[in-house]
Amino acid sequence: MTPPTPPPTVPPTPPAGPDPVALAGLARQVEALQRQAADVQDTPDKLDQLAKDVVDLTKLVQELLEGAPNRPRPSWICPAKPLTDETAGKLLADLLRWVELVYLEYPDGAESLTGCWLWHPHAVEELLWLRHAHDEAYAGPRASSNAVGDWHDRYRPAVARRVKTALNGCSVERHVAGGPRRDKVAEARAVAGAAPLGRLVEPIALWWSVNRDAEPPQPTPEQLRPLPTHVTTRLNGDPR
Repeated sequence: MTPPTPPPTVPPTPPAGPDPVALAGLARQVEALQRQAADVQDTPDKLDQLAKDVVDLTKLVQELLEGAPNRPRPSWICPAKPLTDETAGKLLADLLRWVELVYLEYPDGAESLTGCWLWHPHAVEELLWLRHAHDEAYAGPRASSNAVGDWHDRYRPAVARRVKTALNGCSVERHVAGGPRRDKVAEARAVAGAAPLGRLVEPIALWWSVNRDAEPPQPTPEQLRPLPTHVTTRLNGDPR
């Protein structure tokens, strides 16, 4: 009897090599863990910075809600910090633009200013705060229709009346050293635009900020020219 044939021997299956896809996934996980560990080490510093940012932001929001009461407003007569010729020049240049664009659009505003208003610190001060009250009413943190109404109904007309009274009878000629001292002159009712003031910004800023006890800048021949016909016509009561 023939013995049974033994089954063929199957060689053992060698262990499979590492899966490249799985290895790549593990590598990404290791990198992520390394980044997290670095973040954990930096956490105290980041938390400190975050706390400072929150405090600063809280202060900013509080200032906006309260209208930034601790931020000094510009002043010509009593500034929070002494004026330099540079800061004074910037204040005057900005104020002159605003006067021409806004204040002179109102008839009583135009009638309140003489051609020499830049020589009068009290007039500059009045117009300076009115200019910033205008900004706050229209675009400040508390801007509102009521604030705008207050500016039109109370602030602007009151400033126009005071400035008109203070400047009444003055003129560019009266600021010339040794010039005439007339009590009443027609130019006192001139609109501010009748006398070119742009070139006065720098010398008056320098005089007021550095040596206000000295003689103020002298009017130029251009500023001393007779008023244009349309201005004198207006001053004589003709509405044209």
